[in-house]
Amino acid sequence: MTVICYEDEITDDESDIVAQGTGTVISSDGYIVTNAHVIGNSRVYLINIVFNSGDKYQAKVIGYDTWTDLAVLKIDAKDLKAVTFGDSDLIEIGDDVIAVGSPGGEKFKNSLTKGIVSAVDRELTINKYVRYIQSDAAISPGNSGGPLCNIYGQVIGITTAKTIATNFENMSFSIPSTTVEEIIGDLMHYGYVKGRCRIGISGTEIGAEEVSYYEIPAGVEIGVIDENGPLAGTKIEVGDIITELDGQEITSFQDIYDVLADHKEGDKVTIKVQRPIDN
Repeated sequence: MTVICYEDEITDDESDIVAQGTGTVISSDGYIVTNAHVIGNSRVYLINIVFNSGDKYQAKVIGYDTWTDLAVLKIDAKDLKAVTFGDSDLIEIGDDVIAVGSPGGEKFKNSLTKGIVSAVDRELTINKYVRYIQSDAAISPGNSGGPLCNIYGQVIGITTAKTIATNFENMSFSIPSTTVEEIIGDLMHYGYVKGRCRIGISGTEIGAEEVSYYEIPAGVEIGVIDENGPLAGTKIEVGDIITELDGQEITSFQDIYDVLADHKEGDKVTIKVQRPIDN
């Protein structure tokens, strides 16, 4: 199915779409896995799920994990056909695989591409926390969050990235199913991944356009502060922009997680924020 994100309201106008990708049904009662980047690594968007049948449901975010680029959504539905996970530890180079998704969005939903496993345990600079399955199955924008399946129809990975350099063709990457099952278990039960250092916020990354137009610093704007998180009760407020963490410049959520990866639960960190004038 297709995962479509809106900022203010769900409409039929394609110009109102701020992000879209693919989802994978993981339970008959409406739990869906997709990529965290599809939903903006946040809980701020309105999310519409469009099935291949045309049925539409509004989804809520149960939890997301920027470290592994996974998110769990929930819709109010029953008797859905859930995928079956295979064991990604058993795959070998040369195995046939099939990628399913919505390349380019809803118009091309339920598209299938075929390829082979090109490499396993592949490390990428975009994320040092996952060892990826590399394949040559054709992947396009909109495939993110869709299943990578073996020839038996079992899901062995969730598609997440494709190289964009013009001199690299037919290289796509998926999160192995063993990692997916481990992460989504925590997301479904707790809303986050246990054992991780966290500062207890969700929000949005400030891009170059916002920096230029609004004359604000690059960083991560806080949208929600977890009432049970470490920032609850501090002077930091919703709307503040995190610009530094432990002296390291912050321009993205990945920057935050890179700093937190060097800490353990209970450690203290220093946070520098800038508060917009009208906040």
